[in-house]
Amino acid sequence: MGPTKDTRQLNWFLAWAVVFCDIGTSVYYVPGILYSHVKDATPFFVLLTTGGFMLLSLKYIEISWRNPEGGGVVTITTKAFGPMWGCLGGMLIIVDYFLTTSISAVAGFQYIGSAFPTIDAHIVLLACAGVGILAALNIVGIRESATVALVMASASFLVNLFVITVAIFTMDGTQWSTVLSKLSSGQGISNYEVLVGFSSAWLAFSGLESISQLSPTMRFPLRRTARRAMLAVVVTMIVTSPVLTALSIGLLPEQLKATQSERFISELGMIAGGLSAKLAVVITASSLLLFASNTAIIGSYHVFLALVNGGFLPKIISVRNPTFNTPHIAVAIATIVPVAVILFSAGEMKLLGDMYAFGLLGAFVFSSLSLDAIRWRLGRRDPGFWLGVFTTLIVLV
Repeated sequence: MGPTKDTRQLNWFLAWAVVFCDIGTSVYYVPGILYSHVKDATPFFVLLTTGGFMLLSLKYIEISWRNPEGGGVVTITTKAFGPMWGCLGGMLIIVDYFLTTSISAVAGFQYIGSAFPTIDAHIVLLACAGVGILAALNIVGIRESATVALVMASASFLVNLFVITVAIFTMDGTQWSTVLSKLSSGQGISNYEVLVGFSSAWLAFSGLESISQLSPTMRFPLRRTARRAMLAVVVTMIVTSPVLTALSIGLLPEQLKATQSERFISELGMIAGGLSAKLAVVITASSLLLFASNTAIIGSYHVFLALVNGGFLPKIISVRNPTFNTPHIAVAIATIVPVAVILFSAGEMKLLGDMYAFGLLGAFVFSSLSLDAIRWRLGRRDPGFWLGVFTTLIVLV
């Protein structure tokens, strides 16, 4: 029996907010992580990966409406290649979600620390506590978390636009030249650096999978809701992520980039608009990063439920709370593991980022390749099919 009309609470705007609370937060930590690998070529690789992100987004729209029961990579891979491959895809995306929860919680409190340095010594414990609060929020129900996410996502997007606008209109000729040069600084780097930069830059668009996990809660007609939500995600990401990355790498002093890699955007806000702009970035970034953890928790327990339905996990994991009708055991597992990861890594962002890329790209490959296989069986040989194959090859590389 599929989801009832009453359980489909998310229109395209709320669905955008939940997804943006995951994918839109990557700009707050990816430039710093990527900078540690490829330095000034960071904007070039983010811009390069943006094209692949747009192509993959088109495929995730179809994955969402083809699988109204949700499950994302688990469901689409099972339909394409069988249950065992679906289980493997599920394990990869669970790794991604666990690390999304961990890295977003840590980054959220690091941004708070940029305005209130006294908490820097307690970021690990605060991040663990934040994940625990999000677990309680998800046990209460998805509607509450999605509604709050809408406020946070909208506020973050508007603040990012403000920082971009102020920076653009206050830059002089030298600064313009510096920023633009960063976008084309991919010349002269080694083949190894090209591969590392290209793969690491996909972190800027992590969270794309979350829209397919929201399928059971999105309103009918599902195809239209998914299309509108993804269009909003693509537009807001293109407007913010590559631009903020280029501005932060081009305008921030070298010493600051070397010591404050976790806080590039708030420091950019300080340079562009002063203390008030920095505080606005800190408030919205930290809020949105915590809700990225929330979105990852939602994605995790939906994957758990899909694996339970496939017989790969015990049914007790899908037991629902008698008061709130939410899978409280699945939610608990989806939060306990990220807390352990935060404690094990001591909140080290570069370590978390390196682990993050593995599950992310693996899940993208499984989802993209599975949709190609399903399209082939349906007899599709149109340009859209071959564009999808090209997308799979991009991610596979």
